[in-house]
Amino acid sequence: MTDANRSARDTSPVGHQHGTFGWLLVSLLGLCLVAPTFEIAGDPGGAAVGMMLIGVFYAWVLWSTIRAIGGKQRDRLIVVVLSVGAIAPRFGVIFMSGEWLWLVAYSFDLIVLGFVTWHLVTGLFRPGRVTAGLIAASLCAYLMIGLFFSSVYGLLDTLNPGSFLVNGEPGLTQLHRTEGTALYFSLVTLTTLGYGDVLPQNSLARMLAAVQAVIGQVYLTVLVARLVGLHIAASTPGGQATGTE
Repeated sequence: MTDANRSARDTSPVGHQHGTFGWLLVSLLGLCLVAPTFEIAGDPGGAAVGMMLIGVFYAWVLWSTIRAIGGKQRDRLIVVVLSVGAIAPRFGVIFMSGEWLWLVAYSFDLIVLGFVTWHLVTGLFRPGRVTAGLIAASLCAYLMIGLFFSSVYGLLDTLNPGSFLVNGEPGLTQLHRTEGTALYFSLVTLTTLGYGDVLPQNSLARMLAAVQAVIGQVYLTVLVARLVGLHIAASTPGGQATGTE
């Protein structure tokens, strides 16, 4: 095996070792499990603990993201700065009240998650082959889309309270400040499960949910086509056979 081929095997389609995408995937799954677990409404102490733990997991996700994106030092620095802006207000609300802190947090969320998701998705379309690194990066991008829309819904409900009904009661974030419900609604919308326990109540909320559902289906369709195309190309003599394992 040549050095060039070994290097190609050890580098993911998005420009870094595939092991870092494994850590990112684990951290994303951990956040998805922790967020609803500590959804303790009506208990100020429990809610504070929940917000702190979710903040820790969210920081872990962003730290794993910084490791995974690799690439230019400028891109990593951008993610670091934006991550601080997204995490700091979440710990701030534990000690002080104020909707402005959530507005700041959600605003930074949209920027950093949008930047990282775009970086991951565009990286999936670089020349490569179907490997563990590529699959892990694909799953990370899918969950990042869910996190992005979770922040979109949180921001919308903070700016316009009552944009969502949760079990017949208004307030996606007012009654559930630990953010688990927003993430739950985002993921069931992304996967088009639609249980109906969380309902958008205005035209903007409904349209955002519809757009997310379309994005989720289009992403999976394009991803499968991409993976099949890469596999065929790598199996064809003289085809592209670089990527990760």
